[in-house]
Amino acid sequence: MNSSNIQNSKNLNATNQSLNMSIDDIDLSNLTKIKLDNILENLKNLKIDSNTVDELRGAIKLLKRFKLLESTKWCCELLNSISKTSNINDSNIIQGKNLTNIFNKTLNPQSNSNLSSNFTIGNKYTILYQKYKNNEDKIKDILSYANCLFDLREYLKCYNVISNYATNDFPTAMFLYYNCQYMIIQQKMQEEKLDNSDNLNYKYSSSIELNKLQNELSQKEENFSPFMNYLYGIILKDLKRYNESKNYFIKCLNDFPYLWSCWLELCSILKIIDYNSIFSEINEHWMKYFYLSNYLTEKNNETESITILNNLIPNFQNSIFIINSLAISYYQLHEYETSLEYFEKLFQIDPHRYESCDIYSHILFIKENYCELSNLAYKCYQNDKYRPETCCVIGNYYALKGEHPKAVSFFKRAVKLDNSFLYAWTLMGHEYLEMKIISAAVESYRTAVDIDKNDYRAWYGLGQTYEIHQMYNFAIYYFIHAAKAKPNDSRMWTAIGLCYEKIDKKKEAIKCYEKAIQFKDKEGIALFKMAKLYSSLNDDDKAAVCFKQNLGRNVGDGNIDSEEMVESCLFLARYYKGRGQYEEAFNILVKFKDYEGTEKDEIQKLLRQLSMN
Repeated sequence: MNSSNIQNSKNLNATNQSLNMSIDDIDLSNLTKIKLDNILENLKNLKIDSNTVDELRGAIKLLKRFKLLESTKWCCELLNSISKTSNINDSNIIQGKNLTNIFNKTLNPQSNSNLSSNFTIGNKYTILYQKYKNNEDKIKDILSYANCLFDLREYLKCYNVISNYATNDFPTAMFLYYNCQYMIIQQKMQEEKLDNSDNLNYKYSSSIELNKLQNELSQKEENFSPFMNYLYGIILKDLKRYNESKNYFIKCLNDFPYLWSCWLELCSILKIIDYNSIFSEINEHWMKYFYLSNYLTEKNNETESITILNNLIPNFQNSIFIINSLAISYYQLHEYETSLEYFEKLFQIDPHRYESCDIYSHILFIKENYCELSNLAYKCYQNDKYRPETCCVIGNYYALKGEHPKAVSFFKRAVKLDNSFLYAWTLMGHEYLEMKIISAAVESYRTAVDIDKNDYRAWYGLGQTYEIHQMYNFAIYYFIHAAKAKPNDSRMWTAIGLCYEKIDKKKEAIKCYEKAIQFKDKEGIALFKMAKLYSSLNDDDKAAVCFKQNLGRNVGDGNIDSEEMVESCLFLARYYKGRGQYEEAFNILVKFKDYEGTEKDEIQKLLRQLSMN
């Protein structure tokens, strides 16, 4: 695909106004360091006791009752991490006491003295829970039948069976009834995608059905249970009514903080600037800190997330969530060795997991560890070959072997299994780029950013595509989007700077390289590039500062034979010589006296001149 075709592609049209984006449009406010002092103090005082364990067990029973299995699984994993590593005496836990008993105590203030202070329960929900706990005994046979149908994914039949009992008097039945309607909409969406599986970019709109369901629920929201607040929040989120959905998620969590899926939904719709206001709106509970660690990782504040996780470890030493979160945080910081250590520990605890194995495989790909990647691909295939994560692992294995068409076939399989699986779309774009099938690469990247506007890898891939075709204005546009998605990644800034250099915008390039250095310049080229730009602008003083810093860093690393180092050395020698600082010039130049490259004669000539002074 030539440059004229790529420019005219319908998915690549960027207006002139769009191309006027500059690095000043990149918002760095989300990199403001969040003050963790109070949070860390609370975590130090956090003690997991028998009340907490019993509370968690009760929450698991309640989550199972409402068929919220992902949250049930998360809480069960957490409970097991406490049971295996804590010194809690299980005999101290009153058998049979569950969340119902806690709610009962709340209704009777005289018996509430031993209630765990860690758990905040909304009064409205306490009363409502007691009400439907008693009332639902009347329909227990219908509920058992409906639950069975739901487990068998016969949502339409379940919806019909429970329809006469979907009132606030029977909250479990009501939740099941409306959840079935929501699942029917989702099921129809999946069927449409399967029917159009040849078109990977096919999109099915469910807004009509969702609006109808939302309108029906809006008439009944006054007495919602926490679980109905959660479901209603999801429907509003799917309708892109984010502010409204946020309020319902907060209502849910204030009444029932163990609903992990609700924390994740809340995390997905918040911006970093919402942090302080939203965090203060949620009642105090230790579950907030699990959420906060996940939230900070999502918003590129990995260092703060790691701090919180390390403070949670003493109480949850073998928590799969904590170990997985640490592995991902270090991966996003490009500290791959540390990330690998956590992934290895994670798979020792849970050898049959598939969650995050795609990220694990990408680290092995980067490290070019054929053996371990092959082993992981085999294990994942044996575990469940029809998981999108498994397909990504196998795709990474073939990509490492250089078998790009095979890699693409597995990434395609991944997105057929889950059309919104972001990671597979981005990796597919990388592989098409390797195969020089530019139009397909662009389609893959564009689909990824349509799914998630904050996927910096896809934006970066689009920028690389244009850069290859020497269409630098377009490349800058996409690299700026990448930097907006991950502003603390020096590679984004370096890429923008290189493109600005190509179109002779030197001052803008310098600004980008300064940002790359601010964010630790992982590629190690920003200082040298900035020094050369200052030199070309005849600002020798600033150029000398940059060349000297670059020279000191590389000499410290033992890297003194590169052309880059020799150029830095010669500039500094001339700079100091011209200012009469002969000793300084000689000390820099003498380090390269044995250099055998093309600049050897010039170095020797300068050394002789300096030795005479």
